[in-house]
Amino acid sequence: MGSIQDPALELARSLVDIPVVGYGESAMHFACCLGSRFAVLAFGAGFGQMLDLRIRDLGLRERALPTVVIDVGFDDVGKALQEPGRVVRIFEEAARRATAQGAEALIPGQLYLSEAIARAGLTRIDEAPIVDGLAATLKMAEAMHDLKRLGIGITRRGYTHARPPQEMIDHARRLHGRPPI
Repeated sequence: MGSIQDPALELARSLVDIPVVGYGESAMHFACCLGSRFAVLAFGAGFGQMLDLRIRDLGLRERALPTVVIDVGFDDVGKALQEPGRVVRIFEEAARRATAQGAEALIPGQLYLSEAIARAGLTRIDEAPIVDGLAATLKMAEAMHDLKRLGIGITRRGYTHARPPQEMIDHARRLHGRPPI
């Protein structure tokens, strides 16, 4: 899934036996491997609160600084895919503030922003690595696939990862015009 909020990630995992990975979870866990503390840099009103909640839900609050919201919009990031100068400067300034507060790894908050930063060739700021969101998601999927081939898959214990009862799945399929499996 290509959204840092990882919508419905746990739900998807509960329904299938193939590896299901999300950008947010992948990027944050890789950031933890690259440094002791990380910061997410995002754009858009409300993203700071949403991402801080996701960080909390992943149990990474001790490893993360509060999300830094940078002053660019969706259109600015789109333009940065071809002309990165302005967005890169704003990202670098915000990243330096985050590293001054203790961030040792940096995550561009949305995959769109991550793509713009990666296309600009930016991989580090003041020796703090920038997690490429697409690469992190792909590498996590590969790792989960490799583990699955070794017989190691996600837990089915607890409510979040347990497979729903077959009757519930069949009911949902009938409700949406699909035959039960």
